[in-house]
Amino acid sequence: PTRPTTLLAPDKFNDGYCDCPLDGGIDEPATGACSGAADGMWAGLAATEAAAEGRKIAHFACPQQPRLTLPPSRVRDGICDCCDGADEAGG
Repeated sequence: PTRPTTLLAPDKFNDGYCDCPLDGGIDEPATGACSGAADGMWAGLAATEAAAEGRKIAHFACPQQPRLTLPPSRVRDGICDCCDGADEAGG
């Protein structure tokens, strides 16, 4: 399936936000914002999308939010993604 093309303004490149996770994070080559995008592990990619494409991905499930799963790159990265902080050292 073909995805629509998205045009980004120049200030959207290397701005610390992954605008293009489905395209391997090509808008963030100098930042870690799209960490894991190339292998389908970016948190912005739904696990169901990966499953639909036949890809298996490892993930961390937040204990208090079982529907929220994080790729390994988002665990112990210094940013609490789970509401209880379970993805970070010390919770």
